[in-house]
Amino acid sequence: MSLKRRLIALFALFLLLFTAAGGGVIIIDARQSVRAEMDSVLELASLLIEKSLAVDTRARAPAEHVAALQPLVAARKLRHVQIRLLDRNGLAISETRTSGASDEVPGWFTALVGVQPVVRRVEILPAAGGAAAAYAIMAEPWDEVAEVWETVKALAACMAALSAGMLLMLALAADRALRPLRLFERELARMERGDFGVRLDRPGVPELVPIAAGIQALGDSLARTQSENRRLAAQLVEVEDRERRELARDIHDELGPSLFSLKIDVRELHRLAHDPAVAKPGQIDARAEAAMTAIEAIHQLSRRVLGRLRPAVLDHLPLSEVLHDEIARWRRQASGTRWHLDLDGSLDDLSDPIRLTVYRVVQESVMNAARHAGATEVAVSVERRAGNGGDHVVVSVRDDGLGAPAAPANGGFGISGMSERVHALAGTLTVRPSPDGGTLVHAVIPAGAPVSARVEA
Repeated sequence: MSLKRRLIALFALFLLLFTAAGGGVIIIDARQSVRAEMDSVLELASLLIEKSLAVDTRARAPAEHVAALQPLVAARKLRHVQIRLLDRNGLAISETRTSGASDEVPGWFTALVGVQPVVRRVEILPAAGGAAAAYAIMAEPWDEVAEVWETVKALAACMAALSAGMLLMLALAADRALRPLRLFERELARMERGDFGVRLDRPGVPELVPIAAGIQALGDSLARTQSENRRLAAQLVEVEDRERRELARDIHDELGPSLFSLKIDVRELHRLAHDPAVAKPGQIDARAEAAMTAIEAIHQLSRRVLGRLRPAVLDHLPLSEVLHDEIARWRRQASGTRWHLDLDGSLDDLSDPIRLTVYRVVQESVMNAARHAGATEVAVSVERRAGNGGDHVVVSVRDDGLGAPAAPANGGFGISGMSERVHALAGTLTVRPSPDGGTLVHAVIPAGAPVSARVEA
């Protein structure tokens, strides 16, 4: 059942209960009123009989007693009263006329009012030779019950018309109040289809204003996320293309000449092996040495390319040892720079995506500091923290140089690449000037990031 129908059904139930309560009050009040009316009529009828008895009743026949009361009853409009003249055996000798019960009043309503006729007996002295013994005054409720029934019917008709009008107005008001919900549903359906251009007017219902604002904010956030995802996808294609060009350049500039040189050396060694007599002193050794140099160059190139694609040491050594080896390598290559490494917490049981991301952030940051920033001191800190926000890995690389470039200088990993990796693990990365000069790279990565998170090497 829809919310609109539920509201109407609930209000209809309230009206029904209100009508039932009002009907109960009317019935109780009618019962008391009818009883009070009957008591009043009995008192008035008793006074009429006393007035009639003031005349010499012994000089009248029994029928004349009641006949004398009939005009008095009619004059006082005592239409609910029947007066009977009873003999000594309690049998009616004569009686006044009565209206009787109305056929228009349902029996169930009469039973609901629950008032029955009341009889009061007035003793009199019998006439000479007569048999009259008493008057029986009976107050009947039928006329009063009929009046109450007419009142109830009129009130019920008014209540029915009023209830119908109120239910109609409630249906219109509910339809108007719930109209923003249909707009919300439409906008959410649009967002589900990928259209995040949400445009919601301010609802007329104050309680719905925060919901509309929330849907608007959600649409704006999803639009920004979609735009960011598209930008990252384009940037990823650009990075992949740049990596391919770099690999192609390495292969063309280094691998090609090395293989060509190796081919010449091997061919010459093959010729000299078939005709050693033509060989000059030391010629074979020189050719063999040149071939070994070419092979070593090819080997170094392959190691460099594989290291760029994925550092193999991470598959065999703990992260802490890999970071120590990385800083030690830079100490040998840039001996004029002071290098500091501080590791804290359990870093070796992190998932592979997190270990790889931490390594790449440190690798790129120290390379930028050494090659592009002209730093004389570089401090690297990697620690694992547990707090209210969960378990995190915090990476900080601080240098005193001129600042790292926003884009990689030689087509390498770059700050954008670091940001992509960190954001893929629901982390944050900031690159800003250090308070003491230089540059500070600060990354916070949730240590509980899913192992299945897709982070390219």
